[in-house]
Amino acid sequence: MPRFAGMSELVDEMDLKSIGESLRAGSSPAPGTKYVSYRPSELHSGVFVIKGLALVGAVRQGRVLEIDLARAIALLLMMAFHFVVDLSDFMAVPVDYRAGFWYYIGKIAGTMFIVVAGVSSTFSRNNVRRGLIIMFWGLVITLVTFLVIPDLYIKWGILHFLGASMILYPLWARVPSGWLLVLGLVAIAVGQLFFPAWQGNCQMLFPLGLTTASFRSYDFYPLFPWIGVYLLGVWAGRILYPTKRSFIRVFPGSSWLSFLGQHTLVIYLLHQPVFLTVLFIVQAFSSCF
Repeated sequence: MPRFAGMSELVDEMDLKSIGESLRAGSSPAPGTKYVSYRPSELHSGVFVIKGLALVGAVRQGRVLEIDLARAIALLLMMAFHFVVDLSDFMAVPVDYRAGFWYYIGKIAGTMFIVVAGVSSTFSRNNVRRGLIIMFWGLVITLVTFLVIPDLYIKWGILHFLGASMILYPLWARVPSGWLLVLGLVAIAVGQLFFPAWQGNCQMLFPLGLTTASFRSYDFYPLFPWIGVYLLGVWAGRILYPTKRSFIRVFPGSSWLSFLGQHTLVIYLLHQPVFLTVLFIVQAFSSCF
């Protein structure tokens, strides 16, 4: 019986193939299955089975599990932050998201999204296409928010920023990693130290982070300093994943977290309309009780 790389015990190859065939047919392994596989290809169906447990969940072959998990955590944090924002701004619930705990939850979520996007860009073969798709949806959000909240509509939110960063990726795709680290740190310093002190009348430089006194936007992630955070993510992707392989293969609860990580954009676009619809329905019926 051959030993497969990454396995904790000897498993017959025919057993692995039979598990794969049963999974493709729609059936699950028997409870208590003891087979362990850390590589999707070993089960011939892109799934993981963990020792002592039944099926953990499908994971698409070639994906890096920890990146999906990080993206899912960022998404959950962002959703929690947006729910608090909705409670405060639309339901008049006295909770402050502009400072303190919830402010930092929002910033942590945004930072995680940007770092993970930088790391993911080192895996992608077509960042420009990805960037154009994300930028399109960012512009859709701009249009919708302009119709709903014209005084605070989102001019340059996180989707605009991520789209622009991916479109610009070819500019530093061949920059040595050391210089990429330096560029990232310099971009953060410039955006934090110099851009806030800028005083000008040009209203078209806001994507860079140069805003006028009258500038308002419900969500705002300018290129400076955030492009520096993205570049640090690109740098980290090069350093941590030179072979483009995941560090972890199985993680408790990885099935649903990986699903969130793989469908982040769709969930991000839909969660606010769902939140607001539910809140307005609850508000409408609250007077009946």
